[in-house]
Amino acid sequence: MKGDDRYKVHYETLVNNGVPDELAAKASLVTAYETGEQPRTKEQQQVVTEAWGYLNRHSQKMESLEDEPTLHDS
Repeated sequence: MKGDDRYKVHYETLVNNGVPDELAAKASLVTAYETGEQPRTKEQQQVVTEAWGYLNRHSQKMESLEDEPTLHDS
């Protein structure tokens, strides 16, 4: 997969899971184009960590919704 394709997939995944557009764009630039040859800068890591926080909160929110009773449970 090319970098541009990875960027698009990363961006869409982040946005679809509650990360704000601007932050998703910044985080996707970091993750889609990194090769592992150079470590992330502090600024890059901060962006990724912030996006990860949104993903964790979204995941927890979805899990709590799954635990709520539904009409089928009654």
